[in-house]
Amino acid sequence: MQMPPQAPPPPGPPRPGPGYPPSHSAMSVAALVLGLVGFLGGIVPFVGFLGLIALGLGILDLRRAKTDAVRERHGLSTAGIVLGSISSLGAVVWVIFSIWFVESASKGSCPHLYAWDGEHYQLDSDLVSGALYKGAEREDMDRLESLRAVDGVYRVRIQDDLQETDNVDSLSLVVVDAPSSVTVLPTQRGELAFVSAMAAPITTAREEGTFESGEPRETWTLTFKRPEGSGATTGVLVLHGRTTAFAEKAFVEYMATMGQATRPLLELHATDNNCSCSREYMDEEMDRLGLPLAVTVAGTDARLRVDPIGPAVLRSQAIPIALPPSGDVVVRLEGTPRFWEVDHVMLGATEAPHDATVLLPARATSAVRTRDALRLLGKSDGERMSLAPGQFVDVEFDSPPQAIGTTRTVVAKMRGYYDLDIGGRAGANVPRMIAHRTGVTSLPRFAARMPLR
Repeated sequence: MQMPPQAPPPPGPPRPGPGYPPSHSAMSVAALVLGLVGFLGGIVPFVGFLGLIALGLGILDLRRAKTDAVRERHGLSTAGIVLGSISSLGAVVWVIFSIWFVESASKGSCPHLYAWDGEHYQLDSDLVSGALYKGAEREDMDRLESLRAVDGVYRVRIQDDLQETDNVDSLSLVVVDAPSSVTVLPTQRGELAFVSAMAAPITTAREEGTFESGEPRETWTLTFKRPEGSGATTGVLVLHGRTTAFAEKAFVEYMATMGQATRPLLELHATDNNCSCSREYMDEEMDRLGLPLAVTVAGTDARLRVDPIGPAVLRSQAIPIALPPSGDVVVRLEGTPRFWEVDHVMLGATEAPHDATVLLPARATSAVRTRDALRLLGKSDGERMSLAPGQFVDVEFDSPPQAIGTTRTVVAKMRGYYDLDIGGRAGANVPRMIAHRTGVTSLPRFAARMPLR
């Protein structure tokens, strides 16, 4: 019996072949789209990282094309790889820029002073730390360790490395030639201390906790042998350390919680920055913020303070102290936790002063107000050299002959202040300001809740 013929199967979708152009692979289309989005959106931070996906899809598609029997076009993958590579590179640039910005902002706030060592400019000091806005303008001194005279000339550079405006009223160098047994160091009172027979502590202890004030505090208790040759009453404590970048960051973030109106309120005290009332206000505010390092000596009534030191460079400061009537000398340093990096502390004997020579700028060159640079930096007269981020001024001083058989010390003396945008919301957060002034909130407690990074 003859079977009836079966109906042919229904036609399927046309297959690529002669007369049909092959379609683009889905993976190559995705690579192109993602690469294009990453490329066009690369001006937005990190969007360019979409290009990494495009790059991976494009490479995978081209490898698949070598073994896949399906007739598809893969040329879009090449375009996706090119656009993905470019956008990924742009994203990497954003990462580098972001790291640079964070690091530069965390270096601290104050003008940086570079010293010419005969071959290069070396970052040697950051001065007038804590002199935020005109009302806090002050004079600061630091010993220059890298400076060397070349052809009878000292060369230094003032440079604004941070996101701020530096305003320098004057810059001079103080030169002292003394025996090698005598160390010459500046004090925070704008004087020079002459120290000998420096010795490290025989015992040290460090602890953190909350004290009677209710604020978190960090203390160092140091015991020294009584210095020889200091007489019966005085000695010099030599502190080698600095304020930390964390302290600068905590301060800026804390002030930002009070709003942008904090700045004009602080600047109200700039009407006469030589007024004692202004200085007393700034000292009181420094204490309230917990920025200074307190120094006490057991057996004496003196309570001293070390104001903030810029975080860019470790600095040696001399602190003249009264000694107890007899026995070992027990010194207590007290500060806000994580606000101070103390490298080492020594106690020495007080020596008689030696003659000091003050050098005024002989030449100054800058891309900013070149003709006025020398006049603006020559004396403290209220006319200031202002530097924006990235700007600098090179200053030269003529070096006097050095006395035979002596060791030379050069100390930089600068007067100035800096302007810094502390951020925060527009206007004033009055409740936060009142809470700060009444002690309901404080910078030390605010900083204690901040992460380490």
